[in-house]
Amino acid sequence: MKHKFKLFTAGLMIGLMTLSISCKEQFTEEEALKAQQLVDFALHVYNESSPERAPVSGATVTFIQGGSKMEATSDESGVALFPGVKFGGFVLTIAAENFTSLTYDDEIYSDDFRTTQQTYSIGIYSLADESLATIKGTVRIDTDLTNDTPETIEGITLRFRSNLNYGSKVFMATTDANGNYEVKVPVSQYGSYVYVQYPDILVGQKIAFNKLASDPLNFPKVLPKTETIETLFAMYTGGGILNNYNNYPVYGVNPIYAIADPAPTGQTTAVINYVYTNADGEIEDINFSTGGDYTGDADGKVNVTFTSLLGGSGATLEITLGDQTNLSSAYNENGTATINLVGGSGYPDDSYSLNRVNYRNPSLNSSNRENNFYLYPGTITFNNPDYGTGVSRPNDLN
Repeated sequence: MKHKFKLFTAGLMIGLMTLSISCKEQFTEEEALKAQQLVDFALHVYNESSPERAPVSGATVTFIQGGSKMEATSDESGVALFPGVKFGGFVLTIAAENFTSLTYDDEIYSDDFRTTQQTYSIGIYSLADESLATIKGTVRIDTDLTNDTPETIEGITLRFRSNLNYGSKVFMATTDANGNYEVKVPVSQYGSYVYVQYPDILVGQKIAFNKLASDPLNFPKVLPKTETIETLFAMYTGGGILNNYNNYPVYGVNPIYAIADPAPTGQTTAVINYVYTNADGEIEDINFSTGGDYTGDADGKVNVTFTSLLGGSGATLEITLGDQTNLSSAYNENGTATINLVGGSGYPDDSYSLNRVNYRNPSLNSSNRENNFYLYPGTITFNNPDYGTGVSRPNDLN
């Protein structure tokens, strides 16, 4: 085995030399060796808020390079070690209890491919440092368009880049269960610009629609429904400026409707195109677009079923045809027809339409994906981002 390994090594070196001679301008022998070289990467984490820059132990450091992701914890000397990484770019995130969370990107490089270790130092800030500025707020998003109230979202990470005299650093804050976040960032003695970046979000959104646009059938053969559809909430959409509320394909879905029993075979089934409610949420009237031709059940009765996409209970309508066959005429008590309407309760106002498309414009779009603030040490700034209604969802809705 030992001789085979030597032979393989020799063959490899010959191959590399050949490659160096034929493609020297593109890929030198030294570059080829560097591409294979692995180094131990050591990160020294220290307390930027302390004059002596004391090491921070117990910090969780995540090292990302290409498709590789590693995690280590800083020791008593503040060092987190990542053995066997490559030359080239990397991304770090650093989190420690009672310290600011920070992300950092750089490159591992060396003039000598024989280098076996690279050491970097990064300072993080104590949350008790009074020279920091504070940014806090609540992230809102419309994940349910069937109501009037925007929702909050948990687990969204915002990034805050602070421009400092010695360069810039990026700090992170993640929203809690109520959509709230708070971050402390360093600023210079005379103030600094801090830029906040909002990530794109792909999340399920509750939406109402009458039918699919490709469906040849109409109401009542196709009934309105609500579904949760994967929706992109973003600010950049293919290079154009698209405000969230301009790319919404569905509107005017009534939350409450009524369906009459089917008419006899070969006859026209009645369609109720509107349902009226009072201020107490009780159904008090309906409107027919077609009356239909009916004989009713064995007792000459026809039932109308009420449905609300937002709930409601107890509403029933029973029409006794009497000497009528047209359901609309029977409902209006022509001839000997009678009706029995029990209004139920909890139904939405009859003027209510689902999908609050223009109820609230979004505050995040392509023109202000990144906001900035000029902050001074010790100041507190409130920033409440609103993702609005989203920018992308299926178009086959009507």
